[in-house]
Order: sequence, then structure tokens, then C-alpha cells
Amino acid sequence: MRAQVGDVMRCTGRKARPKAAAEVAGDQEQEDDAMAGVTWTTRGVFTGHGGARTDEAGIMTGNLTVRTTWDGEQADVAVRYTDTEQWFTLAGSPVPCHSGRDSRQLHQAVVEAVRSGGGAAVPQPVRMGGWL
Repeated sequence: MRAQVGDVMRCTGRKARPKAAAEVAGDQEQEDDAMAGVTWTTRGVFTGHGGARTDEAGIMTGNLTVRTTWDGEQADVAVRYTDTEQWFTLAGSPVPCHSGRDSRQLHQAVVEAVRSGGGAAVPQPVRMGGWL
């Protein structure tokens, strides 16, 4: 299966492959304990007006790749211009993140925030679950 722009890639040290949304949701609960060290990557995320705010480069606009890396306790979020090599820390990263399911939800919330623009930063966790 060939990855398309906007596909979410899950990397666990094996060769990455696109995951369908239902597949991600279905296996997420079973893998939380074994998932620490997982990386979620989405290519081809076009920023909304105002771009995404990074610690190192300030505002970035255009076609970005978003990466969320979860170590079992926190998630680090970075962006780069698609098809380049240098990653930049998205403002607000890292954030506490205690499950694989939360890391996936955070990644999706970041992708949506970057698409919305407005100097997007990492959404912060909401006390009753989910992400702002």
C-alpha cells in the first residue's frame, strides 16, 4: 500500500505503513502498554492563515509534515516543511501524555490545529479527556 498525502503513519521500529482510521482505533487499546516509543507522522498538512508556531523558527506556513513521538509519559511534537530534513519543535511541546490512545488523539488534534493556522501550537490536555 502506498502512502498518500494526509495519511497517518505509525512507526514502531518496523517499516511504517499507512493505518486506516478504524484499524488505528481498533488496535490502540490493546497496544498501549507495548507502544511506548511510537511515532505518529502526517505528511502534506497545509497550514491555515497564520501558520504554525515553532520554538526555533517562529511561524511556519505552507506544506508541513507533523510528527508526534510518545515515550510512554509525554509526547513531543515537531513539524518540518514536507520533503525536508530539519524538524522544529511546535510551541507547547512536550505535553504530558499517558496512553497510546491519548498520543494518537493528540496527534490528530495537532494536525487539525495546524490546518486551522492562527499560529497553531500544541493543544493542551483537557481535564476530562481529549484535547483543546
